[in-house]
Amino acid sequence: MEYTRNDGTVIQLTKYTSKVAKLNEDAENAEGMESYKKAYLFLREAVPKEELENILDGKTFETVDLQEVNLLYGKIVDAYRKKVDEYQEEKANEVLSKFDGISKALETVGNAQQFKK
Repeated sequence: MEYTRNDGTVIQLTKYTSKVAKLNEDAENAEGMESYKKAYLFLREAVPKEELENILDGKTFETVDLQEVNLLYGKIVDAYRKKVDEYQEEKANEVLSKFDGISKALETVGNAQQFKK
């Protein structure tokens, strides 16, 4: 997995293990200040330490910009979901193409019936 920053820098993320998934779930279910703390814990597990400190411009939860934590959390979650989203889109397109084929066949039958009249 990887995340590409706005400046083009590519960051290799850790595998989406059960630990990362649990931290993500905890962050999604948290409210208020706790949601920032849980998102930060998720980021600490998902993003290499040096990269995270550089992006958030801080080494501890108390020294980082919480808005940046929130934004980065969303972007990293999106990066993890990208493969699944691409797979689901591919499958949806396959289903749509089957319906397109059926639609064309029905159109042909309809045209043939009009010809008979």
